[in-house]
Amino acid sequence: MGLRNVEFAAKRKTTTDDPSLQATIRCMENDKSKTWTSVELHSFYTGNGGSLPRKTLVQKLSDVFGDELLVLSSKGLANIVIFRNKASTLLRLDDLDEDAIPIEYTAKQIVSEWKKIHYNKDKYNIRIDRKLAAEQSSATLSKLLSCMSEKLSNTLPALLICNMVTGLVNNKPTSLQIALGIETREKACIQNLYDFGVTCSYDEVLRFKTSAAVSTVAEEQNPSLRPITDANEDLIQAVADNFDANVSSQNGLKSTHALALLLTQNKRTLDITPGYNRTIDRISRDAMKLQ
Repeated sequence: MGLRNVEFAAKRKTTTDDPSLQATIRCMENDKSKTWTSVELHSFYTGNGGSLPRKTLVQKLSDVFGDELLVLSSKGLANIVIFRNKASTLLRLDDLDEDAIPIEYTAKQIVSEWKKIHYNKDKYNIRIDRKLAAEQSSATLSKLLSCMSEKLSNTLPALLICNMVTGLVNNKPTSLQIALGIETREKACIQNLYDFGVTCSYDEVLRFKTSAAVSTVAEEQNPSLRPITDANEDLIQAVADNFDANVSSQNGLKSTHALALLLTQNKRTLDITPGYNRTIDRISRDAMKLQ
């Protein structure tokens, strides 16, 4: 017989004069998976003819079972009595049961997706569409936004939010943020939006424009660098004609000869931007100073 069993047997002998305590011990041994309260144990004990106070009963049980028994107490509440091997599975803080853990898991998943986003710091995209905006954002973050509201389910605001977070985490604006900065145009407005993480900085806008100008000059000098484009894409169409008109007015009939000029340009939206994704070189800061 081991030392632990000898100690347990010795303690059991001290309870032989209290049959009610023995009955309580046997009841607990028969179901060690159960969680008891001191009130329940004392009720069972007194129901079998016991007369010990509740606090004394719990102390007696602790003496008998020793480290095998765990007593959890809180001021103003009944004690919880449980066997230690059961407590390890019932009361242990399980990571999957903690509210913070799913949040941390989701955050790690989003960060993992950010690391996989392809960022070429030496190039600018000159076209932006939904596909490119989605590629530069986290799919998990997009799903999370969709769960929050239908208004954030695969919508432009959702794409913007995802791109804002991507730009802040990677410390580099996305193609969508650069496009929004260019469309905003006004320096003060761009800087205000940049402070809120919506667009790129005004310096980045200037850098893009300089890069585009350098790229255009290079294409003019070397036509082979020009991409093959649709003749109708962003084409400015002009129609001019002269005409004679007779205008009836309060002062009588007026005859006039005029020249009319009509200018139109195809304005594309984020959804119908051409599919090809052309890039231009992002000019260095040193080269930018020389322009």
